[in-house]
Amino acid sequence: MDNFGDLYSDYLICSTSYTTATGMASLLSIKHDKITRELSNENYDSKYLWKRVKPYIQELTKSKDITTLSFDDSIEEKRYTDESELNSWHYD
Repeated sequence: MDNFGDLYSDYLICSTSYTTATGMASLLSIKHDKITRELSNENYDSKYLWKRVKPYIQELTKSKDITTLSFDDSIEEKRYTDESELNSWHYD
């Protein structure tokens, strides 16, 4: 898949529920193993994301319009997850 990064990010953005390789594969009418392989071929970390969005950020910062960039790092509570030393609530 040549444009997997675009497809993957679009899938994550437009999803209104849980995201899975199976769910993405069913939307694209392909096997979910192909999605898993593509995800393992690239390192989709913050560096990858920054390379993707940097041109847009640079364009926006040149604009005279007021621009707001908002990130949501909230974690949704799951009824089957118990608190532990590794998994607990924190506020910042």
